[in-house]
Amino acid sequence: MVLAQKSETVEMRVRAIADLTQLSDAELFPTVARGLRYILANALNLWRQASFTAKAGHKQGAIVLTGLAEEEAAKFHVLLDAIRCPRGTRFSHHLRRH
Repeated sequence: MVLAQKSETVEMRVRAIADLTQLSDAELFPTVARGLRYILANALNLWRQASFTAKAGHKQGAIVLTGLAEEEAAKFHVLLDAIRCPRGTRFSHHLRRH
């Protein structure tokens, strides 16, 4: 399974999830699917780096990287909720605020 190509450049923007409320269903689903792949690839990379760092004896660095991996993985669930919740619900209003 290929999650993201190494040469692929991905623009990450703060609070970009609010933009999802502006997309039609035809644009939303492929956009979220692409985002899920990027998030998963990034979370796995952070987790692997945490594991490598721990094995090298750098406990503090491993703890920090594990925390970042967990935060990245949480974004995956936020995007799933963006698809799962009907439009016009409190969740979509919450997305627009951020």
